[in-house]
Amino acid sequence: MAIKNVIVLSGTPHANGNTAALLKAFLKGLKKGKKLSVEIVETYRLKVAPVLEAEFTGKKAKADDADTLLPKMLAADLIVLASPLYFWGISAQLKKVWERLYGTDYAKLKGKTLAIIATGGGEDKKDSGADLVETQFKNICAYTGMRFKGLTFACSDPAPVAKNKKALALAEKAGAKIK
Repeated sequence: MAIKNVIVLSGTPHANGNTAALLKAFLKGLKKGKKLSVEIVETYRLKVAPVLEAEFTGKKAKADDADTLLPKMLAADLIVLASPLYFWGISAQLKKVWERLYGTDYAKLKGKTLAIIATGGGEDKKDSGADLVETQFKNICAYTGMRFKGLTFACSDPAPVAKNKKALALAEKAGAKIK
């Protein structure tokens, strides 16, 4: 299945920060030679409640921004998670949105593609926690039938990612590989 509809869930509040720079390079590669619909959702701006037990007992939880976002996520061919890594995981804002998929009919996720963009202060995937995030989402994809296309990581220390030509080139290449 060709990728046509992309939703990016950005877990950073920094429009010109490290994660945004890496995501920009990834999207440049992704868009190369393709006609895509790309929507970027800044998760920190959303009012999204955590997963509530009521959602699994048939009672409707209070309406929030997840009511309009989840159908967009389920309609996308590619879901990109973009996040700084805090305490060996994705940002709380992004995690809260992602967790609202819990309990969804996972058949609706089957065949969708997932890619992750992450930045952190560690020198590599292991000491930044990116390896833990990568393993977590590989397992989620295996369970739900999604296709995991990898985690692209860049260290934001000592220089900003926007000045790291090697990391930006790798992100662009990672985006271009997704079909």
